[in-house]
Amino acid sequence: MKKHKLIALSCLIGASLEWYDFALFGLLMPTLSRNFFPQDDLGSLTKTILVFSSAFFVRPLGALFWSYFAHKRGRKGVLLYSVSLMTISTVTIGLLPGYQTLGIYSISLLLLLRLMQGFSASGEHAATLTYLHEIAPNSSKGLYSSIGIIGVYLGIALAVLIYLLLMLLPESQNIISWRLAFIASFALGIVAYQLRKHLASSLEPFQQTDVPRTKNNFLNTKVHIKKILCGIGVFQLAVVVPYITYYYVVSITVQKAIFSGFYLYGIIFINALLTAILIPVFAKFYEKSDSTRLIQFSLFGTLIGAIPVYAMFFVHNYLYYAVAQTYFSILTAMLVGPFCLLYAKQFPSTVRFTAIALCFNFSASYFGGLSPLIMSFIQQSNSPILFSGLFIVCSCIVALIALPSLVKEGSQGIRKTHGQLVQTTLPYHPRL
Repeated sequence: MKKHKLIALSCLIGASLEWYDFALFGLLMPTLSRNFFPQDDLGSLTKTILVFSSAFFVRPLGALFWSYFAHKRGRKGVLLYSVSLMTISTVTIGLLPGYQTLGIYSISLLLLLRLMQGFSASGEHAATLTYLHEIAPNSSKGLYSSIGIIGVYLGIALAVLIYLLLMLLPESQNIISWRLAFIASFALGIVAYQLRKHLASSLEPFQQTDVPRTKNNFLNTKVHIKKILCGIGVFQLAVVVPYITYYYVVSITVQKAIFSGFYLYGIIFINALLTAILIPVFAKFYEKSDSTRLIQFSLFGTLIGAIPVYAMFFVHNYLYYAVAQTYFSILTAMLVGPFCLLYAKQFPSTVRFTAIALCFNFSASYFGGLSPLIMSFIQQSNSPILFSGLFIVCSCIVALIALPSLVKEGSQGIRKTHGQLVQTTLPYHPRL
C-alpha cells in the first residue's frame, strides 16, 4: 500500500508541475508580450495570445505520438519523458533573452518552447490516468484515476498564487521576478522525475506479465471510435466551463474595469483548491455507487445555471462573482471526478491510453482552446451575456446526448476486439 501511495504522490506532483507551467504562461501573457515583442507593437498582446494558443493545436498530434510511445515503451516512459520535456521548456522560457537582445529569434524560440509545453501536456494526462487506474487497488480506483485531474487544479492554484505574489511586487522587481516563477519549476521537475524514476524498482514486487498487444489498429474497430467520440462529447464541457470562467471572464471583467484583477484571481485560487478537494470526493461516490447520477446532476446544473449564473459574473458585486465561480467549480468537480473512472473502464488495456489521450486532448484543443476565441466574437454582439450563456447551453446539450451513448457502449463489459474477447476492465501492468 505504501508503494501505491508513493506512485500516486509522484504522479500528483508531476501533474501539478505540468499544469503550473502550462497555466503560468497564460497568466503572464501581458508580461511576456512586453519582453518578447517590440514595445511599439500595438498587437503584441494579441500575438502573445496566439503563441499561448499554439499549445492547444499541437496537443492532438502529441496524443498520437505519446500513444505510440506508450504502446512501445509503456506508461512509465511517458510519465518520465513528459515531465522532463515540460520542465526543460518552462525553465528555458525563464532564461530566454527578450526581443531587445535576440530580436525576432526570441519570438521564434518562445513559440517553439510553448509548442513543447503543449506537446508535453498531451501525454501527461493520459499517462497519469491510465497508469494509476491500472495499478490501483480495487477499492481505490476512483481516487487513483482522478489524481491527474486533481493535479491540474493544484497546478492552476499554484500558478495563480505565484501570479498574485508577483502582483504585490513593485513594477521594477517584476522585471526579474517573472523569470524566477518559470525557473522555480526546475525544483518540482527534479522531484517528480526522481520519484517516477525510483518507482521502476519499487513496482517490481507486484508487477505481472503485460497484456498481449495486437498489431492491428484499434481505430478500425467502430465501437472504440464511437466511445471515444462520446467521451469527447461529455468531457468537452469539463474543459469549456473552466476555460471560460477562469480565463475569459477574468480578462473581460478586468478589461472593462468591473473588478480588480487581484481579487478575481484570489477567488480563482480558492475555487481551484476547492475543485481539487471535491474531485476525489465525487470520484469515491461514483466508485461506490457505480451510477452516473452525479454526472447527470452536473450537466443539468450547468445547463440550468448557464445564463442566470453566468450573468452574475458581470454584476458589480464581488459576492455575486464568487458565488458564480463557486457554482461552476463544484459542478465541474462533480463531472470530472466520476468521469475519469467511468471513461477509463470503458476500454481494454491495450487501447486505453490512446482512447484517453484522444479524448482529453481533442476536448482541450478544439473545445477548450477555442472557447475564449468564440466568446470574444460573441462579446461583439448586442447581447453578449445571453449568447455566451447559450454557448454553454449548447455544450451541455452535447454532453447530455453523449453520456447515455457512452454508458451504453461500455455496459457490455466484454467485447470482441480483433478476433479476441477482451474484458474492458482488464488491468494493465506497465513494463518497466
